[in-house]
Amino acid sequence: MILSYSHVNEDSRAERQLLISHPYETIACVAGSGERVLALLDQPALKNVFAIDTNPTALYLLELKIAALIELGVDEYHNFIGSVSNLDTERITTFKYFKRKLSPACLDYWERQEETIGRG
Repeated sequence: MILSYSHVNEDSRAERQLLISHPYETIACVAGSGERVLALLDQPALKNVFAIDTNPTALYLLELKIAALIELGVDEYHNFIGSVSNLDTERITTFKYFKRKLSPACLDYWERQEETIGRG
């Protein structure tokens, strides 16, 4: 199955329902901001996800979010990605906590983006 990223629909309910009614083991989808990909990862039958994107930054953002989700609690994750108000220095400290989980290329990219990380 291939899931196409919609420019006007940020709601992943259609994709989630499709995976519930047709429990695919493998999907390919556009990385985008990563949120639509992340919304599908809890499907029990899903074993392989291929996130693709022509923009390497989108892939780095998805990798960053996955690493953050693995290493942080829910509230810490929301603080890190900017869902709630937080100090820039706290986000940067949080990034330093889990950055070892990133691939070398992703780590190199995000280490040059401290201001972006600080904003969430």
